[in-house]
Amino acid sequence: MRMKMPHRVLLAAALACAGAAGAQPEPHFAAQAPVQLHSDDGLHRLTLPLQVLQHVQRQDLADVRIVDARGRAAPLAWAPPPQGRPRLRYVEVPRFAWPAPPSAAGSEPSVQVQVDAQGAVVRIDAGAAGTTQGTEGTWLLDLSQAAHRTPDGRERLAGLRVHWDAPPQGAQVHVTVEASEDLRQWRRLTEAMLLDAPGAGAASGERLSLREIDLPASTHAPAYLRLRLSPAVALQGVDARLQRSDEAVAALERTVVRFEPEPDGDGTVRRWTLDLGGPVPLRRLQIELPQPNTVASFRLERRVEGRTPWQPVTSFTSYRLHRDGRELLAPPVELPPVAPTRHWRLQLTGRGPDLGPTALDAQVQWPAPQLVFAARGEPPFMLRVGAAEARPDDLPIAQLVPAYREGDEWRLPQASLGALTTLAAPDLSLVERLAASTPQQRRRWLLWGVLVVAVGLLAWLARRLLRDLDARPGPPGA
Repeated sequence: MRMKMPHRVLLAAALACAGAAGAQPEPHFAAQAPVQLHSDDGLHRLTLPLQVLQHVQRQDLADVRIVDARGRAAPLAWAPPPQGRPRLRYVEVPRFAWPAPPSAAGSEPSVQVQVDAQGAVVRIDAGAAGTTQGTEGTWLLDLSQAAHRTPDGRERLAGLRVHWDAPPQGAQVHVTVEASEDLRQWRRLTEAMLLDAPGAGAASGERLSLREIDLPASTHAPAYLRLRLSPAVALQGVDARLQRSDEAVAALERTVVRFEPEPDGDGTVRRWTLDLGGPVPLRRLQIELPQPNTVASFRLERRVEGRTPWQPVTSFTSYRLHRDGRELLAPPVELPPVAPTRHWRLQLTGRGPDLGPTALDAQVQWPAPQLVFAARGEPPFMLRVGAAEARPDDLPIAQLVPAYREGDEWRLPQASLGALTTLAAPDLSLVERLAASTPQQRRRWLLWGVLVVAVGLLAWLARRLLRDLDARPGPPGA
C-alpha cells in the first residue's frame, strides 16, 4: 500500500499528456488579411507577397489557410511553380552592313534592299546619294525567316546576342535597336549598352562582358531589325534569342534589401548577412557596390535555420564602373533553383577590395508562391498565416481543379489581399497550451514531466528509506 502514491502520480501524468496529445484545437495564427474576390467563379488564384511569407512559421507553408466568415477552412492547393527560367534557344541571323550617308551626319542614305519572294534579304545597294560601302556603325538584321515569324510559331523574339571583337584595353558600345516590316518605316524598340573590358582586383583574370540585348516583352514579330552602334564596331555575328511563348513563366516579385556587415576579429568586413524574415525562393540578385570604379567577386550562401551550416549557392562578379561619361552596373545574377530560404550570406572571395564596414544594398527577385482555393462558405474570406503547430491541409492541385492540365491554374481569376494585421495570442490555460503545442513541443514537455516525476519518485523513496532506518530498533544494550 505504501507504493500507491507514486503509481498514482505517474498515472496522472500519463493521462494528462495523453489528453493533451489527443485534443487538437484550432491552431492560433499570427496574422490575417481579407481576401478580395473579383469574379463569381468558384476557383480563384492568390499570390502571397513578401509580407505574408515573413509571418510563415513552417517551411512547407502548411500554416497558410483561407477561411470563410465563420472560420471554416476553404479547400486549397498550391500551384506548382512554372518554369523559373524560360526555355531559350539562339539562332544566328543574317546581317548586312548598312550604307553610310555621304554628307550631313544623321541624314538617311538612299538605300535599295533587294529581297527574294519570301522576303529574305539578298543584298543592299546604296542609291546615288549614298556610298556603296557599308559602315560598321549601322547593321541590318534579317529575321524574316526566323521561327517566330511562322503562323503556328510558339516562340517569340526575346533578345539578341552580339559577337564583336573588342580591343585588349576594353570598349563600351551604345546600341539603338529599330524594327521594320517593309524596310522603309522604322520604329525604335530599345537602347542597350555592350561592354567588353578586363577585370580588376580579384577579377583581374576575367573580362567583364555584356553582349545581350533584351527586347521588350510587347515586341511583336519584326521581320527586320537595324542596329546603330556608337562607336562603330565590326560585328562577328548576331544571334536571335527565341523563347517559348506558350509556357507559363512566373512573374518575379522584387524588393530592395540590405546585407548587414559581419566584422571579423580585426574589424575588417568580408561577409554580409541578410534575414528576409521568412522562406523566400530567390532567383535573381543585384548588388549595389558602395564605391564607384569597383570590381568585387562574391560567394552567395544560404541556410534554412539560424544555426545550421551555410550552404554555397553560386559565385559571381559584381562591378560599378564609369566609362565614357556613363556608369555601368553589373546585371542581376541568375541564381540556381533552391528551396525557399530565410537566411542568406555574401562573402568576398580572393583578394577582393575593401568595401568598408557599411551595409550592402541589393535588389532581390523571386517567384511568389501561388495558391488556388475554392470560395466555399460564407464571405468575406480571410487569409490566415503563422501557426507553427498547424498541420498540412492542402489538396493536390489535380484534385481541386476539375480535369486539370498543366498551366490551368494560371488562367483562373486572381484574388487580391487587403492589409495584413497581427492577431493577439489568446490567454490559454496549461492544458490548452499543451493541446495547442506542436508534436515536438509535446515530446519535449513530456520528457521534462517524466524527469520531474522521476526526481519526485526518487525523493519519495529516499524519504521512506530514512523513515524505515529510524524506525529500526537499536543494538542490544544500547
